[in-house]
Formats: sequence, structure tokens, C-alpha cells
Amino acid sequence: MLSGTWRVSCPECSYEHQSAGAITMVVRDDGTEAICPEPDTLRIAEETTGKRWGELEVAGRIRKRAAQVCLSCGALDFYPLAPSARPSQGYACRSCGHPRLFVLAEKTGLLGALFAGFLAPRCPICKEGRLQRSCVSPG
Repeated sequence: MLSGTWRVSCPECSYEHQSAGAITMVVRDDGTEAICPEPDTLRIAEETTGKRWGELEVAGRIRKRAAQVCLSCGALDFYPLAPSARPSQGYACRSCGHPRLFVLAEKTGLLGALFAGFLAPRCPICKEGRLQRSCVSPG
């Protein structure tokens, strides 16, 4: 659902971000996290920790992060995913502390697609345009 490369932009100004929709992290023995980029996620996680993927999953050491854009300052960062693989609520922007984040990679149903222009949040930079997101390359 969140894999691939995604773009968010504003048709009214030059605001634009392009990024992976999600990243996978592995927790090292010392508690720090390492990014495990696609397509070698499994191999990198195992090499980084010396443990098999299944062991890491059972131990809760595999973490998913979704790309999200702050609706106040426009910063893009990666925030944890809930167990349901949906972006978690309750995270604030790491740059400015604003509590509203916009998921970069989120598929919408037919109704959502039809009304995306009306329902999309306003651009955090110009405050005029509505954010548009699109999948640049599927994962």
C-alpha cells in the first residue's frame, strides 16, 4: 500500500516533495535504528543485526515508517505505522511541533478520488492550493 515513490505538490506554488512512501527500520542490539532500503530490506536487516528476519519480527525489531508532510511548515519526515499498517495518529511534526500530518502515500477509493480536489488539505506554504499526491513509481 505505501511502497513505491510518491510525490506531493501544490498546483498554486512551487511546493513539492518526492519520497519513498514508507521505509523499514531495524532495531540494532544497542537500541539504535538502521534504515533497510528496498529492494534489499530483508538482507540488510539480517546483516545489520546478525539475526534472521523471523527472529527480528517476533522480537518487535522491525519497524515501518510512513512518509508524512506537516500541514503547517511543509516538512517531510517518516513517522511510525500502527499495527494495522495505517499511519498512526498523535504524532507531531519534528520540525515545528504541529499535530496535523498528511500521508504522502495513501490510496483512496473511488469516492475519495472523485472528491480529492475538494477534500485535500491546503498547501502549507501558500495556503491557497490544495495538495495533490501521486505515485511516481510503484514499489
